[in-house]
Amino acid sequence: MTRSAEARTGDRHVVLRPVGEDNRAAILALELMPEQQGFVASNADSLEEAGEDNEALARAVVAAGRVVGFLMYSAPDDDDEAIIYRFMIDRREQGKGPWPCRGCPGAGGDRAARPHTPRLDLL
Repeated sequence: MTRSAEARTGDRHVVLRPVGEDNRAAILALELMPEQQGFVASNADSLEEAGEDNEALARAVVAAGRVVGFLMYSAPDDDDEAIIYRFMIDRREQGKGPWPCRGCPGAGGDRAARPHTPRLDLL
């Protein structure tokens, strides 16, 4: 499956790119904060899994032309839904996006109450 996704986030363009030789090293260099480790498999383990499982789709999260995160999802051809089951943003990039936080007006509510929050669709 060659689906990709894009979202405009103010001046930051966020793109989900397939993993390849051009971004593999950057994905492997991503780090979580120490208190977040153990909540998600390592990116090395995830890439190994994606190489062995045709339904495990790995993507680099790219913002402003730089790899800032990683995710894995499955999207069976016979289904109209995708399931993201691994997602991480590098510790140095966390808190920089326009996504809502606890202190943002409308955080946790309906997206319409947060017009600054981008929607990211699989295309």
